[in-house]
Amino acid sequence: MGWLGTLFVGAVVGIVGLVMQGRWRAPRFWVGVGAAALCALLVKMLGNITGVLVDGASLEWLAAVVAAIAAVAAFGALAMRAPPRPAAYEKRRMKNMRNADE
Repeated sequence: MGWLGTLFVGAVVGIVGLVMQGRWRAPRFWVGVGAAALCALLVKMLGNITGVLVDGASLEWLAAVVAAIAAVAAFGALAMRAPPRPAAYEKRRMKNMRNADE
């Protein structure tokens, strides 16, 4: 599997993983797909540098897919966090709480 194949596998795993998580409408959908593809490429590069992975071997495919799945899981977990509330919202909430006490 060449570098483009690894990129393709990572992107496909990223797309499928994010769609299955229900994140296909997320504004950062393509960031998650790119993260999965880059993780697959990084694992391939590190495996080739260390000599653990051989081009075209099944262990290389497995490592690329597992790295992409881990990237999608991490992206999904970080995307589940609630976004920070703006300061204006907090001011309005405090004002409403003061008015309710009076």
